[in-house]
Amino acid sequence: MDMRVQPGESVVLRGIDSTDDHGIVTYEWKQILGDPSVEIKKLEKDQAEISNLQVGTYVFQLTVTDTAQQQDFSNITIIVLNSEQTEEHCLTPKKVGWCRGSFPRWFYDPTLQQCQEFIFGGCKPNKNNYLREEECKLACRNVKGSVSGRQMP
Repeated sequence: MDMRVQPGESVVLRGIDSTDDHGIVTYEWKQILGDPSVEIKKLEKDQAEISNLQVGTYVFQLTVTDTAQQQDFSNITIIVLNSEQTEEHCLTPKKVGWCRGSFPRWFYDPTLQQCQEFIFGGCKPNKNNYLREEECKLACRNVKGSVSGRQMP
């Protein structure tokens, strides 16, 4: 799974969706890629807050251990957007697409400084196209500016 955020934003990683037939005893988050100055603060048994994120790519690994001492791993990538990526992900106008599908999606509207729902046709999305409102908010929180380019169908 990939997450996109703005520099300086904090992210909470959650392992609550992890399941095991024996029951999970421990959750451990660790950084395996990216600037080592990032801070990891354990919140609850399955949660860690990641802060001091700077532009770049980070990979964090969740290790879960069950009552039988068996372990499993899962990675999550956090991409901290630079100004060019922010323009692509947050300042590009929504693009409905040419196809006739009907998929609920979210885009960031920089004039309103909020994420809004729209119906995506299913073909040729741009990067300002999010499956969940939470993803949109993480990527574009507090981004200001005007929509670049012209709106495409």
